[in-house]
Amino acid sequence: MANISTINTGAFPAAGSKLIGEAFSRLLMVSATTKSVHGQLTGTEGSRLPFLKKTELSAGRAQIVNFSVSANAGHMPRRGTEVLQGFEERVRMASYGVKVDIVRHAIGLNAKVKHFLAAGLSLEEAYQEVLSSHLARFQETDMKMALRNRATAANTVRPNNKASEDELCTADVLNTSLLGEALGNLTMLGAKEISASKSKAGAEVLRFLIMGTVNGLNPLKTQTGYLQAQQYAGQRGDENSLFAGGFTDWDGMAIFAQNIVDPDADGPIGDPYEPRALLGEAIAPATTDATIKGGGLIGPATGGMYFRWFKGYDYLWTQDQVAAPDSGTYYLIVYNTTGADRGKFGVYSYVGTENDGQQIVTTARLAAAASGTAVTTLAGQTWDSDIHTATHPAGSLIVQVNARCVPTCKIEALGVGAGLMAYGSVPMRMIEQVQDYGADKGMGYESIYGCGVASDTNGQPRNYSQIEVAYKVPGITLPVITD
Repeated sequence: MANISTINTGAFPAAGSKLIGEAFSRLLMVSATTKSVHGQLTGTEGSRLPFLKKTELSAGRAQIVNFSVSANAGHMPRRGTEVLQGFEERVRMASYGVKVDIVRHAIGLNAKVKHFLAAGLSLEEAYQEVLSSHLARFQETDMKMALRNRATAANTVRPNNKASEDELCTADVLNTSLLGEALGNLTMLGAKEISASKSKAGAEVLRFLIMGTVNGLNPLKTQTGYLQAQQYAGQRGDENSLFAGGFTDWDGMAIFAQNIVDPDADGPIGDPYEPRALLGEAIAPATTDATIKGGGLIGPATGGMYFRWFKGYDYLWTQDQVAAPDSGTYYLIVYNTTGADRGKFGVYSYVGTENDGQQIVTTARLAAAASGTAVTTLAGQTWDSDIHTATHPAGSLIVQVNARCVPTCKIEALGVGAGLMAYGSVPMRMIEQVQDYGADKGMGYESIYGCGVASDTNGQPRNYSQIEVAYKVPGITLPVITD
């Protein structure tokens, strides 16, 4: 019998493997940073940027990376020959921490990766391209959820002095007066301006930063004062934002607009600031609770957390974080984009605890006749067969709305260090698994990472102001809601 050689497990040098892994990890982090809108706005402690990061190589999972904070001095000074000794003020010192946890994600060899390979990329380069896009989107939306969920009444502003997000009407959109309120709020909170640009002489130009989605910011372009600012204060010629697009700075605030691209992936669409989803399974008229299943490219509830940005979902930043069930009542619409009822929509309410990320079980649905959980009036809408429907095909658009059936979104006014990113002992590591003699291969990343919001010594956020406004969802038409 001929001798059969055994597999030489040492054929690929360990040092070479280590170098490949280290190069992959570095490239992954750099690529993810460049693909994230937060990447260019992130710096180390001490920088004048809205997002700060710190690496603590001694921190492992479920441990805290600390950032220091000091309160201001507030006592009256002593006058004349008054004795100072014994009247020293005790300034509170504290630290706010970001808990880090292990974050892992991997992909298998699939048609998309083969496409990259066909374009001349190596296997590692192909995986790095796909994973960096995933990592960039994950870290960006993770930070947005932290900013969104940590906002308080003290750092939230709304148009027309509305007391809550549920009171917003169709006309309660972003305007220049509201930007002024956000600026006043930031000043009152003691936020510091970021380094937004350089002057022609090279001097640092300090401004607060307005960051929002294009849909949320667009109403500015219809206001006379803002249009005049674009016309007269903007750059002359075809590079003026009136022609080239974009937004002109306003009242000492830089404006950063983000286009929200619905990803070609099995997951949520929209954004934490504009929660939307696709319907995974058709909904038929009924008088019982509806189970609204999210869907992506592969169908309903296959693993994508389609509703993780909808209200009520218990979003956790670490595995050991204590759950905080939300018993609030929330609303959504299902808008038909295809079929016989194209252009019509249904209205549904649900309790926050019934949103598990993959599906939402409703408590009421708008219908032509009241019976069971079917009602004729819901979220300010009274059944009208000309605009409403109880039948929705798979693929219909799901949009979060408020109690008046108005889509709302968030816009952030950011100062220095509004958000924090922390890395532990493993900032980034390549992980892989090979099966069936190399026929199947998976590659991914592992990181000890966390994010949070900067707080003062009382645990309250002070470095940003959250703006809540109504917005128009592109491609759909909803009734105009007035006061």
